[in-house]
Amino acid sequence: MSDVKRYHVTDAGLVEGQALGRINVVLGADHDRVTAERDALQQRLTAADERADVLEGLLRDINDAPGGSQFKKHIDAALNPAPGEPDRINGMIETVGGEYAVIIDRANSHYGWTFKKHPDGQWVSGRKATEREMIAARSHAQNTKQL
Repeated sequence: MSDVKRYHVTDAGLVEGQALGRINVVLGADHDRVTAERDALQQRLTAADERADVLEGLLRDINDAPGGSQFKKHIDAALNPAPGEPDRINGMIETVGGEYAVIIDRANSHYGWTFKKHPDGQWVSGRKATEREMIAARSHAQNTKQL
């Protein structure tokens, strides 16, 4: 999405930028453009979601057909992921309690970031890890054989 220019209202009129304690506005054309971009992205997301539903249905049909599929075990695993178990992330080292983690694999685009486990079981990125946290994560990975 494109950036929207923001303005604040002064006695002299509109001034580009935001100011605390002042009325901030955007131009109608910018708002309309960003709204159209959002709507187009939502349409693409809906279409992709519908396609995923159709493909999932086809996989179920193939798996349930007489004679089944030679890939039944893999299809079952893909269609029925274990509840509450997020996908493993390469290079992610979990703390002892499993509530926090740090990415220590340089090949991972999130290298050096901390994560916290959300109540739904998924990981949420936090902030850049300190050098001390990186050292502790590497040591913990070796001790617990997480890599």
